[in-house]
Amino acid sequence: MSIEEARVYHPDSVIAIRMNKMKLTEFPEEVLNYPNLRALDLTKNRLTKIPQNLNLLQKMEILTLSKNRLQIFPIVICSMPNLKSISVSNNIITNMPTCIKYLTQLEHLDIFNTQMDSFPSELGLLKNLKTFDARGILFGREFQQTWEERLPNTKIKFDAPCNCIE
Repeated sequence: MSIEEARVYHPDSVIAIRMNKMKLTEFPEEVLNYPNLRALDLTKNRLTKIPQNLNLLQKMEILTLSKNRLQIFPIVICSMPNLKSISVSNNIITNMPTCIKYLTQLEHLDIFNTQMDSFPSELGLLKNLKTFDARGILFGREFQQTWEERLPNTKIKFDAPCNCIE
């Protein structure tokens, strides 16, 4: 439901909010008023940062931040242990924090078309990770093989390997 629709309901009863294509430049703090929120979609906005108090939404399972203007992978996400799906695709993020290891429930990670050129070794600790979309980023064959070995139970989506120096 949209934030306008959510306002009609008791805050405790709202479990999903979609605020995509709204040209938001600031995170909508009103979202934090919904303690049982399990899914938040902020796709296609103009967000450059995510607030440190987003972790107030401890029941969050699905967070979609695709097609924004994020340059930094939001560290606050690491303190949201119930997250099962994260998408930060189509942002200008250059690295993933080592604290990703704390997301032990994470099943789906989408970094499609970001500017990451490596991943922290801690990513290999995510034993529940089922899908990992790393397409749209140039990686060499050796790099891809290394991650396929580190995450043997994960379907990793890479583009064809580049002939680049690793």
